[in-house]
Amino acid sequence: MNRAFEDLEDKYEGEDLDRWLDSMSYKDLLEKVYGYSPKVTEYFDPIIAISMGGVGCDAYSAYSARELEMPCTRARYVYDSSIDEVEMGALSFPGGNAGSFRHIVKYLIPESITGGKTFEDILFNPINFAALDRPSNAISIRLNSTAIDISHAGPADTAKHVNVSYQENGVVKSIKAKTVVSAIGGWVGRNIIKDLPPAISEAYKEFHHSPILVVNVAVRHWRFLDKLGISSARWFEGFGNFFSIRRPMDTGEKNQPFEPNKPAVMTFYVPFNNPGHAIAAQGALGRAELLSKSYRDYEKEIVQQMTHMFADYGFNAQRDIAGIVLNRWGHAYISPQPGFHFGKDGSDSPKDIVKKAYGRIQFGHSELDGYMSHTNALTEGSRAAIAAMKLL
Repeated sequence: MNRAFEDLEDKYEGEDLDRWLDSMSYKDLLEKVYGYSPKVTEYFDPIIAISMGGVGCDAYSAYSARELEMPCTRARYVYDSSIDEVEMGALSFPGGNAGSFRHIVKYLIPESITGGKTFEDILFNPINFAALDRPSNAISIRLNSTAIDISHAGPADTAKHVNVSYQENGVVKSIKAKTVVSAIGGWVGRNIIKDLPPAISEAYKEFHHSPILVVNVAVRHWRFLDKLGISSARWFEGFGNFFSIRRPMDTGEKNQPFEPNKPAVMTFYVPFNNPGHAIAAQGALGRAELLSKSYRDYEKEIVQQMTHMFADYGFNAQRDIAGIVLNRWGHAYISPQPGFHFGKDGSDSPKDIVKKAYGRIQFGHSELDGYMSHTNALTEGSRAAIAAMKLL
């Protein structure tokens, strides 16, 4: 384990490191190439699953492990203690990604959020929903409208427009679009777009998804953590594997206190580990577990786990827990298998086949990078939008 964390060895000297890594699973890289014990792989399994993979090391491309800066992938992480942590770029927003997208919507539709352009106004002021969808807008956002059928009006290579059917408040409506960007998850988009060519349809079958559970526990204080001297932890038995509390964001005038006697939110990251099964089965087994338990089941496990870990340091669940929120993400992560990024036997990779798009329909979702995040969603969406605008 120490040798893996020191990560001083290089076993490959070729120029195509990324393609070489994508030719094998992370388990094979650790055990067959570097000779580590399977126990090292076991240690990394839940880290891969919760970080961005959703599956075990045995099914996960070693190149994807490089994107997570895992050992043996030559993506060595160096922490410089001389740099103030505020400058390190790990920032959190109340409401998650909403903070970033509020700025985008405010820029596109200035009347969409009341107030001015200050950080606090955009983050905290009410949304003017009536301003989102007006004929006078240069761009409109139509709420409560779910696309259910998309296809070209005729052959894709000669069609002049795309037919889009959507349901709005229980009523099915249809419109014609010069071009379409499918920016929803591929597991949904491939079922809505009805005239997918065989190449893209087959490529989408190589997109595998796996679940995670994120639990937010609101606590009235965190003195029990202060006594332990920790703000994050990993454990190896019981419910989940990891938790963290985060320092509140500096927002100018509305800063929240960060001290042990004040309320905070503890976030538990819960992977579903099923190594030894095929990649699709790992995702299915995880979803079955995720969705088969009731809220009461999860609440019981969380309370028992916190009591087990923190009761000796003054924690009392009935007194100290203010609320528990479950975020059950059945398709949280794309799970890239070997070959997902660079293909096999000289063939195009699944993600590159989908990126080629067809006719007047483009695809722009974060799975196409093999790493699901809001930054990749923006990157892929931008690429697809630029391609679509050429058809306007």
